[in-house]
Amino acid sequence: MDATAGDTFTIEATTIGFEEPVTIFTGTVGEISITAVPKTGRAAPGELFDAFTVITMGAERPVERQVTLSIEPSGKASFEGNKNSITVQTGKDGKADITTLRAAADAIKDDTITITARAGHKDPGPVYIGVIGDRHIANITGITPIKDEEETVAFGTDFKNLEAQVEGAGSAHAEVVFRIDAGAEHAAFRQGQAGATEYTTQAGSDGIARAGLYALEKAGDVTVSVYPKTLGAAAKKTFKIRHIVPLPDKIQASEAMGIYVGQPSHYFPLKVLAGSTPVPNVVVQVIVRSVGSEAQGVHFGEKGKPDDPTVKEVRLRTDRNGQAAIGAGAEYFITSPKPGHVDIRFAVIQPAGATKAAWDITANVEREMVV
Repeated sequence: MDATAGDTFTIEATTIGFEEPVTIFTGTVGEISITAVPKTGRAAPGELFDAFTVITMGAERPVERQVTLSIEPSGKASFEGNKNSITVQTGKDGKADITTLRAAADAIKDDTITITARAGHKDPGPVYIGVIGDRHIANITGITPIKDEEETVAFGTDFKNLEAQVEGAGSAHAEVVFRIDAGAEHAAFRQGQAGATEYTTQAGSDGIARAGLYALEKAGDVTVSVYPKTLGAAAKKTFKIRHIVPLPDKIQASEAMGIYVGQPSHYFPLKVLAGSTPVPNVVVQVIVRSVGSEAQGVHFGEKGKPDDPTVKEVRLRTDRNGQAAIGAGAEYFITSPKPGHVDIRFAVIQPAGATKAAWDITANVEREMVV
């Protein structure tokens, strides 16, 4: 049965041979007091408060209790897991240490929070006051884009997430600003208001901040920068360029390619189209395979680089006219130490979804060039 402070109770004893019990003790249920040491603390936005200890006492002695701690008002701080309240168990010494109270990253200097505590049926009462201090700047030293690659997508589709690593001891939960510096008519951030050209977010506990970018219905290029909010735009870093194009549906090229044993394949141009419109900045994958037992050892070579017989695939990027090429004079060429037939496939792999934009040919590696 639960008891409430102020309730009284008696202890009675019955002597053998006597029927009537005799009261030998009368008591009153005392209050359970909950306090905290220290009673106040201070933390910068996004950072932890120093640990404090919750203490439960009953009749001036430590007691074990489950205590529910809540933050008022919500939104200015949180416990681990972004929780507004937690339940802790005090030990036989009546104590429980609280180490996970963190100020919100967007909290404002001199904002205050109150931690209330409740045990059992006891009404919650204030035990701790937290004050938001100055935002730390010196412990954030910079930012660097990560997993950053030039990328092409079709109208209305998403780019891979933009990611940046905040640098410095204060990188965890730091505020970070992503901004479209050029090409706002071609792309916008996924988060925030529709068509947003700037997005402010909070880095994770690992100091990495992320933003989603998507293509609008207009071809062109977009340039995005990123910087820690505390350092300002003077500390910005720029991501590699992103491209927005119509979805290609055709590769236009010859059906024949000249290849001679031990020599670079002849120059072989191609053009990528969307309808009749050339598409720039498209990534074309080129794969070469021998037919059966013929032309064993066929592979790609790279201009100015040592020969590597294991290279069976290369990737080209179309120029502003939608054109690319392999062969003598280009960056990559096909070569084979033996004669025979080879299959060559050209396929657009970026932007994604251009499944119709492919071209297949079979070429014959001849023994020697006839002059």
